[in-house]
Amino acid sequence: LRRYDDCFFFHVIGSNAIPQGVLELNGTVLGGHPRIVIHGYVPSLRPLFAKARLSVAPLRWGAGVKGKINSAHQLGVPVVCTSLAVSGMHAVDGEHALLADTPHALAAAVLNGYYNATTWHRLMWGGRRLLERRFSASRAATGVLEVLALLRETNTLMGMKSLAITDARPRIYADLRAASALGGYFFNFTKLDAAAAL
Repeated sequence: LRRYDDCFFFHVIGSNAIPQGVLELNGTVLGGHPRIVIHGYVPSLRPLFAKARLSVAPLRWGAGVKGKINSAHQLGVPVVCTSLAVSGMHAVDGEHALLADTPHALAAAVLNGYYNATTWHRLMWGGRRLLERRFSASRAATGVLEVLALLRETNTLMGMKSLAITDARPRIYADLRAASALGGYFFNFTKLDAAAAL
């Protein structure tokens, strides 16, 4: 959502096929202004998000960490979304995002997040804190180290096998593969270069 002269414009962005019913809303005029703009795929969100006041994610299905939520938080744009959109992401309603699961509740949350400056600032800073605490590169590195420490301390065949490998590169590779098999951390390595082994 972007604001111009006390009216907002709703921009629809996404790489998937857009339903015909949504496409027909493109250019909808309210109050003498076209209020809905359908973009579809855009190569970079930064130009649009630099002017956006809110990001709305009315997801009805999906799993795992949602990139659209983290991208908005990273770019300092508060989020209004369904509870499914932040499922498993540790988001608290009213602190990190505004959550709503019906069309009426979503509309009310959008108006609250858009016009209430106190709510807007709380969500903007809360989203950034959540991103740093749970999804930053430093948090991911800490998580990997925690899993590796657990493997070294656990008396399992997998843990003993990784400890028995003396060369650092294959040992780290084996630990990371084992960590991914345990769940929670997923890696897709084809090779591990010398710099990564240090």
